Amino acid sequence: MKKGIYFDSKTNTYYIDTRIKLRNKYHHCVIKGFSSVENVMEHYDDEISKWKRNHRFYENNSLYNDVLDEFYYYRSLVLSEESIRKNKTQFNTFWNKLFLNKPLTDVFDVKNMTNIYKDIIDNVSIKERKKYEIIKSFRDFMKFSYQHKYISIEVYEDLDIIMQPLKLSRAVEKEKRVLAGKEIEKLLSSINKESNDYVMFSLFVFLGARISEFLGLCVNSVDLPKRKIVINKQYLPSGTLSNQLKTSNSYRKVLISQEMKEMLNKYMILNSLASKSEERLFKISQVEFKRRLRKYERKAGIKDYSPHEFRHTKATRLAGKCKNISDVVLCAHILGHSPSMFLNTYCHDMSNQKEEKFF
Repeated sequence: MKKGIYFDSKTNTYYIDTRIKLRNKYHHCVIKGFSSVENVMEHYDDEISKWKRNHRFYENNSLYNDVLDEFYYYRSLVLSEESIRKNKTQFNTFWNKLFLNKPLTDVFDVKNMTNIYKDIIDNVSIKERKKYEIIKSFRDFMKFSYQHKYISIEVYEDLDIIMQPLKLSRAVEKEKRVLAGKEIEKLLSSINKESNDYVMFSLFVFLGARISEFLGLCVNSVDLPKRKIVINKQYLPSGTLSNQLKTSNSYRKVLISQEMKEMLNKYMILNSLASKSEERLFKISQVEFKRRLRKYERKAGIKDYSPHEFRHTKATRLAGKCKNISDVVLCAHILGHSPSMFLNTYCHDMSNQKEEKFF
C-alpha cells in the first residue's frame, strides 16, 4: 500500500494524507472520501495530479503584470470606463509600486501581505476612505486570482483573514457638506457676470449634475425652445467623451428657468456655438474646473467645497421641498437617481435642521 493512505474510523472511509513538494517547498495534501484501499490505490496518481493542478499557484510562473491585465479585461466586460479608471488608480498609486514585474508567489506571500496590511492601517497620512479603497481593490484582485486558479483555496483563505475590509465610520460616509444659500450667492457674486465662467458655474449650481455629466454637455444637449438640458454623456478625467453614464437613471432631461435659457442663448451666440452641435458646451477639463471653483470660493470667502458637494446641496434642498411621492419621483429624475435611492438618502427628517442652512 502506498504511503499516506489512512482509515477514518468515524466515517468508515479511507483518505490520502501526504506532503507534496512543489517549487522546493512541501505542502500538506489531504484528499478524503474513498470507500476502500483498492479504490484509493486505483485513483491515487490521478487524485494527486488533480490536486497539483488545483494548486498550480505553487508551480506557475505567472507575473503580477500579466494577471493584472487579465483582471482589467474581465472587469471591463461588466463595469463602466469610469469604474475601471478608479480601480486602476489604486493599483497605479499603491500596489504597482510594490509588485510590478514580480511573480505571483511574491505578491501572495502571506507573511509579506500581513506586514503590508499593517502598514496601511497604521499609516496616519492616508485618509480613512483612501485606506478603504486601497484594501478593497486588492481584495477584488485576490478574489479574481483565486477564481481563475492562480492561487489555491488555502492561500486565498489565509489572505482573506489578513486583508480584512475596512468599515468606514459614519462620519466618513456622510462627509459631504451642504452649502447655505448665502454661500452660493457669494460664490456667483465673485464671478464677473459678463464672463463665460459665470454662465458655466450658474448652470452647474442649477443642475446639480455630476461633474463628469456637466462637462460632458454638448451644444446639442441644450434644447432652448423647450428649455431643457439633455444629459446623456460624460467627460472622463482621461479626456474622452463617453456615452456610458453611471446608471440607467442617469440619462435624463432637466427643465431650466427662463433666465437660464436667456443666459445660455447669449453664451452660445457670443461663442459661435450654434452651428457646432457635436462640440462640448464648456471646453474645460475636470482639473481646470476644480481649480477655477477653488479660486472663486476663496475670492468669495467661503469654505472650499468640492463639485460633488454642490450636487449634494441641490439634492438636499430638493428633498426639503418634497411633499408626496410624486415630488420624490420628480426630484430623483432631476438628479439622475432612482426614487428609492433618493428617498433613502435625502428624504430624512430635517425638522431639527435650521432653515437658513438650506435657503
